[in-house]
Amino acid sequence: MIPGQFTRRDQVAMRRAVVDGTPHRNTAVGEVIGGGHTVNHGTPYVLVCWPGPEGGTDAYHPDRLVRVQRDADGIPRATA
Repeated sequence: MIPGQFTRRDQVAMRRAVVDGTPHRNTAVGEVIGGGHTVNHGTPYVLVCWPGPEGGTDAYHPDRLVRVQRDADGIPRATA
């Protein structure tokens, strides 16, 4: 189970880049590939796969991510 409002294959970006900052074409957009809760404390996490040669997979708290969709200019915008 993926915590928060996320499901597999959702396109996401860091909240600070899209909501708190000014998004632009180079804002990284990753894909949700899984998630769960840590064993020790039950802290929720979302696994995100980032594109490109420098990409990789990282775990984030759901509050740090926002679901996005690129607009006509290629800029990621937060979706509901």
